[in-house]
Amino acid sequence: MHPLIDSLKRLFSRREDPSVLTSDHQSANALLQESEPVTIAAAREATLGRVLTLSGCAEPSLANIKYLAKFSSAGRMDYKTLVRDGEILDSGTKKALGVRTRAFVGSDFFAILNTKGKTDPTEAASRICSIYNRQMECLSDLARGPSYIDGDRRLKFFPSNMAAGPCQEAKRRSKKLVNPGEADLLPLQSCQHPDQCGCRYLMKDYTW
Repeated sequence: MHPLIDSLKRLFSRREDPSVLTSDHQSANALLQESEPVTIAAAREATLGRVLTLSGCAEPSLANIKYLAKFSSAGRMDYKTLVRDGEILDSGTKKALGVRTRAFVGSDFFAILNTKGKTDPTEAASRICSIYNRQMECLSDLARGPSYIDGDRRLKFFPSNMAAGPCQEAKRRSKKLVNPGEADLLPLQSCQHPDQCGCRYLMKDYTW
């Protein structure tokens, strides 16, 4: 199993204490381009920052990253838990803030959102969680890669077959082989609908 991918995977499931990772271990995201050693905490922050950036619903500030980290310890993120975090906003407060949803919205979660996210907090929570969970599934696929086929660690990229379809970059990469340590995290950075990403890295003789 690839050292850094394995460490990132174990980080999110909290199966080990923080340890130092070095850039000698080329991996699945931009962290691997660092010229100096990076810690598990730094890897975690960069990964969660990427989720917020892709969502477009909250700024990837350190404060927001630390806030989101509270919900990532189980390896998956639940949007109902996220959106209800904090004191539940009453109908009068929501009306004053321009929040139209009738769903429960917590004040702490609402506070991290930007203008786009505050338009529909439930959609923002769903979007953030979908991107995070897809990213974790990607890490899991990459971590399993080396054990698929003896002597050949490469995986095949399969573009999304979800209703939204694949983005242009995913179409370009369709069926291409890649080493797990050189693969980009999913959803891809240029994806126009990252919350609906269904792209996968699978063993090279897999048919879709």
